[in-house]
Amino acid sequence: MDLVKHPGLVFKKLIKTFRITQDDAATALGVSRFTISQIINCHRAITPAMALRISKVFGTTPEYWMEMQCAFELSVERINPDLNLDALVPLTPKTE
Repeated sequence: MDLVKHPGLVFKKLIKTFRITQDDAATALGVSRFTISQIINCHRAITPAMALRISKVFGTTPEYWMEMQCAFELSVERINPDLNLDALVPLTPKTE
């Protein structure tokens, strides 16, 4: 199963599309350059607060960023062997 792309990579492309620096993006978003660096290097998730900031500044929607973050996290967990999903058995409703 393939890993879904981290939303930070998409955000990195967005910054490049706007032809601004990480410092410019940080200033526009009201966060530190370190925060931007962590996101675009896939070391930090897009939080709901950050999704709201990005959507306001770059003209996207917060749902776009949150759906991408959720898809990424699910793809990571799907390949996590510690979950041992194959050992789980689906429940069925009991009949009276």
